[in-house]
Amino acid sequence: MIKLVDAVDPKVAARNKEAAEYLRELADRWEKGEVLDMVIVLNDKTGKCYESYGNFDDRWRILAALEYAKGGVYNS
Repeated sequence: MIKLVDAVDPKVAARNKEAAEYLRELADRWEKGEVLDMVIVLNDKTGKCYESYGNFDDRWRILAALEYAKGGVYNS
């Protein structure tokens, strides 16, 4: 069973603020066509669920990118 996190540590909140700024920059670049593919997975505290969103043209290319990103998750 997956446990959702209830409280946000102040250090995590500061990191989240930086990440949110980066996501805003990415959204602007995506809108301009500078970013081609995107997949987002999130833990929605309010909705008490996990969600995902994806927008991409080539499934194989995005699967390769996800495989690459998996290493970052393991090493974080």
